Amino acid sequence: MTVSGLVLVKTEPDRTMEVITEFKQKYGSKAVFALTGRFDVLVITEFETLKELVEFVNYKIRTTPGVASTATEIVLIQSKADINFNTKNMWNAFTFLKSGPAWAQNLFESLQNEEQIKWIAVTTGEYDLAVFISAVDSEELKKMLFKISGYTGIKDLETFLAVR
Repeated sequence: MTVSGLVLVKTEPDRTMEVITEFKQKYGSKAVFALTGRFDVLVITEFETLKELVEFVNYKIRTTPGVASTATEIVLIQSKADINFNTKNMWNAFTFLKSGPAWAQNLFESLQNEEQIKWIAVTTGEYDLAVFISAVDSEELKKMLFKISGYTGIKDLETFLAVR
């Protein structure tokens, strides 16, 4: 059984692309995205053990020149472990959700039925769920985000547009 992590990275000003290049060339992560919003980069990782994930974040990501800070979400359950995040010519976003107690599992099951949601995970960390949305245009993305925000049990959400 593998351990997956979503590492949100805040970079120093004007160093985002340098950090992304470093991550892609040196670390072979499952996927690396440039983000808009509070964080600048998302690194999706997968390791055999939690210890390996922690060491990767502490000794590789955090020590990369240009990295200012990180926040890590550990994936507890995910909808598709082999998701292909290569969705060119689409509007892509990662939405991180905070839910009330006992709502994460219900939301996980309900949100899987949405066509634009390509991947969803129950996480532990600052958020309770992580969702990857891929829409054909900005209008479809906006509609999906409004729909998600209306689900019962969601306390808060934060969305980052994502470019691979």
